[in-house]
Amino acid sequence: MKSRKLLIFVILIIVVVVSALTFVYINSRSKDVKYITKIDPVVEKINPECSRTSRLDNKPQYDRALSLILQRIQESIDLDVGTDGETAFNSFPINLVNCIYIKEEDINDESGVEGYFSLDSNEIKNNFFPITVDKDYKEADDVVTALLIAHEMDHVQQFLIGTPMSSRNDCLRAEADAFVTQWEMFGSLSMEEMASVNARIKQNDSLHPQLQMLANMRELLQQYALPACGFMSRDCTKEVLRVQMFKVLFDDAYYKKQCEMQK
Repeated sequence: MKSRKLLIFVILIIVVVVSALTFVYINSRSKDVKYITKIDPVVEKINPECSRTSRLDNKPQYDRALSLILQRIQESIDLDVGTDGETAFNSFPINLVNCIYIKEEDINDESGVEGYFSLDSNEIKNNFFPITVDKDYKEADDVVTALLIAHEMDHVQQFLIGTPMSSRNDCLRAEADAFVTQWEMFGSLSMEEMASVNARIKQNDSLHPQLQMLANMRELLQQYALPACGFMSRDCTKEVLRVQMFKVLFDDAYYKKQCEMQK
């Protein structure tokens, strides 16, 4: 009888010891996992943000273009322009300019792509969002460069706010929105800047791709927005342009590939 009690006592001790060791092991493993999660660089990209109060160091030609974008955003804030204001440019928060870094690359793409923001880039981190532009932009004027950067900055903003990109239509809508932002950037230019752009478009001699895109969007607006919206409703005009750009992109070979529409 005593031996039986002793055996039960020993078993209980063993169970307690094993349970204690198991608890210690599991607890230590859970701490390891939390630590690994904190230092994993991928985690930093789950909730990216832009909180910089000063600009990143960019080459002068790109810094000037970013300054032009910043100027238009600031003017809209200072003038307190409403949603129907003809010169409002409020596509981004004002500090987003501080987090943009412009990279040059020999893109040499037959599709005519001149710049991009890669959503899955390993270089993306908080307060640092790299936009790649073709190396030939080092020779472009500030307005043309600003038009391209404004388009790509719209993609950065989409990334920051979590714009859906899961379907091909999501992707195309995001691209259409970026082109609308590009058009709004043009609409926010000063009279002299706009006159210079219009003169170059009118000459139509070896037109720069960014200016050709403006000319194409102007044709869409004249064909579809003017009959539907007249001259008064800015919101209506934007929506018509967004819809028509979606249709154009839907049939474009490059955007079919980019948005994984190829069979």
